[in-house]
Amino acid sequence: MNKRYLFSKTIMSLLCMLLSVNSIIAQKTSLSRVHENVRETPYPQKIHSIYINPAPLIIPEKMKTDDFVQFELSMDSTFPQNTTITAEPKPWLMFNPHQILKKGKWYWRVRNVSAKGEKREWSETFEFTVSGDEPQFVTPSFDVFYKNMPKGYPRLYCFLEKDLKEARKNITSHPEYKDMTGRANTAMKSDFDTAKDTYRNARKNSSFISWLNTAYLLTGDMKYAEKMVTYARNLIGSKLDAKLLKDDFYSGELIESLLYIYDSCYKMLSADELNLKSATIIQYTIKGRFMSR
Repeated sequence: MNKRYLFSKTIMSLLCMLLSVNSIIAQKTSLSRVHENVRETPYPQKIHSIYINPAPLIIPEKMKTDDFVQFELSMDSTFPQNTTITAEPKPWLMFNPHQILKKGKWYWRVRNVSAKGEKREWSETFEFTVSGDEPQFVTPSFDVFYKNMPKGYPRLYCFLEKDLKEARKNITSHPEYKDMTGRANTAMKSDFDTAKDTYRNARKNSSFISWLNTAYLLTGDMKYAEKMVTYARNLIGSKLDAKLLKDDFYSGELIESLLYIYDSCYKMLSADELNLKSATIIQYTIKGRFMSR
């Protein structure tokens, strides 16, 4: 009995300590959630432990008051010219240095720049620390990415093209074939591709597009592609409430769906539709301030 009492008391003490620590952390960081659907605070700061190296620099929409935003990143809080990464002014609310950041303290700031090149005052300086233990993942700059991008289609899964041709020969005998086609057929039975106000359900519809795209790539059955194209044409012909794009998750999943369709169904779309679709993706990216995740 005494042992049980002592064990229970120990557990309660540990729980109290845990709650106390969490409370202190919450007060220290003043963060009410892990990820803000609509960004309200610049990232990263002292209160953050970065999750990857290099860490992206991200600001909330309210900090952009002009046409472009310019970022500066340095290990010196005075931002000397010879040791500071100074980005070109861009319309984005984020910056990726595309290089591994050294271990230690880093400082960054932003300023607004007009279309005429007029530079505003720098923001306050934000600080974060690179411990050296973070996973490292360097993405190429856009120029390098574009230069090495495949010229034909599909592009998203171009590395699977040869394997797909072989896989299709025996696809029906694969143990996951029924599950894969079952999900795609669920999407086929839905009227999501012709429904009115389809933008409202874009996040739910992104699952349908993913299922259809997988089934189309693995089986080559055109019915899956045709369903995706119908959905794309419905989107192009519908009006989007710009307020929906304030949610990064919504923007990301909507763009992902459009990219799948653009990539896999490229030959099924007219030149005008492709141009309009490209413009639509770019528009949603800019307005939604889409962040890569």
